[in-house]
Amino acid sequence: MTERNILSFFSPKSQRVLAKTSEHEKQNVPKEKSLLQSKIKKRKFDKENADGTKPKIAKKQSDIQETESVSANTSFNFDEYRLNTSKKVMNQDQSTSKVTIDEIGSTNYPHHSYPFLHESRRDQMGRLPSDPDFDQSTLKLPTTFLSSKDITPAMKQWWKIKAGNFDAVIFFKMGKFYELFHMDADIGVRELGLTYMKGKYAHAGFPETSYAVHASALVEKGYKVCRVEQTERPSDVSTRIKETGVAGVGDKLVKRDLCNIMSPATRLFDAFDINSDSCQNSLNSRLLLSICEDTKGPKNATRLGVCVVNCSIASFTLADLIDDRAFSKMRTMLAHFSVPVAEVVISRGSVTTETLNRLKKCIGSAKVEILSRPVVSENIVKELQSYFPGSEMPAELLELNSENNRENSELILGALSSVLCLLKRHLIDSQIVSSASFTRYRPISLEKHVTQKYMIIDDNTMRNLDVTMNSEGYLGKYGTILSLVDHCMTASGKRKIVTVVCHPLFQKKEIDDRLDAIGDLLALDNNDMNNFREKLGEIPDLERILFRLNSCKQLHENAQHPQNSAVLFNEKFFNKSKVDDVINIINGFEKSFELYSHLQNLNFGSDLLQKILHSNEGVSQDRIREIINFFKEFKLSFDLVLAKTQSMIIPHKGYIKEYDDSLEKIEEIENKLDKYLEKVKKQLGCSNLKYWGSDRSRYQIEIPVSAISEIPDDFELKSQRKGFKRYSVPFCQELLSQLVEAEDLKNSVLKNVFVLLISRLIKHKQDLLRFLDKIAFIDCLFSFAFFSSGSVTSGMLTRPNISDGPKQFINIKQGYHPCLSAIKAVVSNDIALGVENETTLLITGPNMGGKSTIMRQTAVIIILAQLGCYVPCDMCELTPFDRIFARLGASFDHPNSGESTFYVELSETSLIINGATEKSFVLLDELGRGTATHDGLAIAYSVLKYITSQIRCLTMFSTHYHYIARDLQTTRHMNIRMMYMQCLVEEESEDCENENGITFLYKIKEGVCPKSYGFYVARLAGMDKKIISRGIEMARKMERNSLLNELIQAKRSNQVIDYLSLCKKIAKL
Repeated sequence: MTERNILSFFSPKSQRVLAKTSEHEKQNVPKEKSLLQSKIKKRKFDKENADGTKPKIAKKQSDIQETESVSANTSFNFDEYRLNTSKKVMNQDQSTSKVTIDEIGSTNYPHHSYPFLHESRRDQMGRLPSDPDFDQSTLKLPTTFLSSKDITPAMKQWWKIKAGNFDAVIFFKMGKFYELFHMDADIGVRELGLTYMKGKYAHAGFPETSYAVHASALVEKGYKVCRVEQTERPSDVSTRIKETGVAGVGDKLVKRDLCNIMSPATRLFDAFDINSDSCQNSLNSRLLLSICEDTKGPKNATRLGVCVVNCSIASFTLADLIDDRAFSKMRTMLAHFSVPVAEVVISRGSVTTETLNRLKKCIGSAKVEILSRPVVSENIVKELQSYFPGSEMPAELLELNSENNRENSELILGALSSVLCLLKRHLIDSQIVSSASFTRYRPISLEKHVTQKYMIIDDNTMRNLDVTMNSEGYLGKYGTILSLVDHCMTASGKRKIVTVVCHPLFQKKEIDDRLDAIGDLLALDNNDMNNFREKLGEIPDLERILFRLNSCKQLHENAQHPQNSAVLFNEKFFNKSKVDDVINIINGFEKSFELYSHLQNLNFGSDLLQKILHSNEGVSQDRIREIINFFKEFKLSFDLVLAKTQSMIIPHKGYIKEYDDSLEKIEEIENKLDKYLEKVKKQLGCSNLKYWGSDRSRYQIEIPVSAISEIPDDFELKSQRKGFKRYSVPFCQELLSQLVEAEDLKNSVLKNVFVLLISRLIKHKQDLLRFLDKIAFIDCLFSFAFFSSGSVTSGMLTRPNISDGPKQFINIKQGYHPCLSAIKAVVSNDIALGVENETTLLITGPNMGGKSTIMRQTAVIIILAQLGCYVPCDMCELTPFDRIFARLGASFDHPNSGESTFYVELSETSLIINGATEKSFVLLDELGRGTATHDGLAIAYSVLKYITSQIRCLTMFSTHYHYIARDLQTTRHMNIRMMYMQCLVEEESEDCENENGITFLYKIKEGVCPKSYGFYVARLAGMDKKIISRGIEMARKMERNSLLNELIQAKRSNQVIDYLSLCKKIAKL
């Protein structure tokens, strides 16, 4: 091991001591051995000092204090140096004394062989993993293990905390470092790139200031992180022992408490986390979900109470759902959030196993945690009330507790109870609930003839049309409607636009109003448009910052929270984040007010922009002016320059009376002391007098020896230097006592000044959030305008013409799919439905011919039009649709619930049939593919006939069942128009010599495609030629037999047919 690596374990003081080692010691003691011994002593000193026991290598307590102060105040960043050096050591060869990642598996640490961690594993209640009630988050420790002499007091602390949080990684504070032990050290080395420390136990660590980096890295990988802080200093231990008289081995240890548990869904992005508030990081939070089921409800439906929480902005969404087996309403609800679910918390017994399995299909890879605590909804209301002392609970919670809703709200309260239980365990309940906004989600009704404000898009349709998530499950990524229109510059806008996209408008006037607003924004000069968007981009995530500041206030007021007793050795480092939040919220709202004022001065013509900018909806204009004035005053209430440069909040005079009084008192005492010094100078006839000393030894008078003959009798000699003597004066000491008292008051006020200022700000929280909602919606409109300007697509965009005619129709000229236009040249097509008598397009064509694409692009154009955006075509005229249903592409089976591909396909089709109205738009792609040909054909034909004759909504229906098209041609159904996707084909040959036998034209044309040309697609897919040849031969044989049967049946029934044409076809085959 090199000297450089060994020195990385020394404090700056220890390095100076080594530098002063005598030449005799260097000559007689091997250099590497001497350094190694010193390193071991230093490491032992660090641990003992952190635990509060007397360090053996320090002769005096003052030596310890000096070491701590030197380490904390030196300009050399030893913490960072130690961490960086540790990372470098990992890359060295195995000859070093450090343990590298490659050696993890071969190192036999004790925790690898503890039976209670492996074969004898039990939870705290003694249950085995095979027990249905087993709690994987806890661990039962053998009593003999904790009483063992091999376990140090500090390690007993660690094991007790670990036993209660076995599913989390413990960051255990020891001095200025967070340490990881045993299995947690394994995770730290593997996931964080830390290095094992040399010793009997697996052990790794990092400096206090690196907590946010390492904790967030683990959380993003799905781990929970427990932060355990020291709540005493070593000096506090001796004081406690003197007061209590108890001095056992464990009592000499500094106290440590669990202060926070961070998980993917409970991150607060506060001072202890990476809290970048840029627009790009606005979607890095995750959701916490809880449900409670009516287990005694009907079997054909599931009634659920749902609670969804976004902890980063303290947002609670509550719902009461009556759902189907596919959880359609649950999926639709979750699709309306801007971020996915990361964790699910459920109280044991509150849902059935079947429901839990179906839920897991809705939440992807989210982790499910089962709480052992039963649901007690009767007490939850009182529990909630405790979070709002002196004020009324939010209206949504009061509604849940009303007598009329008590019975119907029981399931919601059950879900909310589980969430509160988890938040309490994570020690963040007071911060979140006290700051929370509660919203009641009203589930989308699938009943017919319901008056509505928005178009309904259920989860199946969202997935089939890639509304917010693409086929790979990524939110807002390429290929989605959201990716087309989301160009928001603010974090609040990023969150809001997801909700807006999921709720296209239905009423003609509202659609036209939004289109008018987009038109007004497009009429702006390009430079003005870019300037406004740039100004929006300068606004930080004010919603999240406002929550964090309120959270700090709530935490400070919660005196029992262990965080308020935590010892932070780099407190200034953590305070900087809080002060930055204050500065950012001032600057952010100033920019928001400035932008809002500029937009008001433009006098837009659209009703929507006038309503946003000049009406009193949400928050009144007078109230906005009051808030603007408040921020002007708030900005002047403290020294902003000092806050930016030194991360200190120092109030200006006139804003905090206690602080002003303490300053006046200090100034008054200092003036008295100055006057007294002048009096003594005159009395002794010497002008060369001054005060000397520091802290409580201040204001000793330093007098030249030549002038001491005339000093008063009450002057007490304290110290001297050459030519001068220093005296303590009773008058000065009395004033010093008053001065210290005034300074203590000033410092006490300064400690609370942050909370005092934030309390003033939080009084305006609700109005500030309403104003931010205006800014977020303005950002959404600018985003729609940016898309409508043609900056995203390569083709033409036009304003749609919204009609309120008596019947539904859509007429598109030269329409194209906007997602495809960005990557390749697209073929435009005309689509007309409902213009004449036809309500259904029956589309046939070859595989890969573009049937699904033209159906999707039609639906995308409709959604964009009803969002109020310009659409990708030369001309578009339509009536608003109340809902879109889409069943496109291949379905997937659900093996866990015994649901086949065909069952899932028919379940989705059933939802369409039961939910569609005359004003709906339906897309059905290749229905019936999941079963036998005759069954699939019969079902597809029957569904088509039912939609056409009974529901009579506009429908695009694609199929490879050519019998349906031929039969409809014969019967000449008036409401169905036959279309097909054109292609150029060459004659199929069994030798398959021609590899390019088909050319897709992607143009739709009236008529019926004679075949699906599947063998050409098989060639393109690279299928073996022998298989294709055999397939062509079998297909011809089956087709010939089918025609012969048709001829025989026609002859038997004396049916009039074209015998000559039929015989020619048979002969050709």
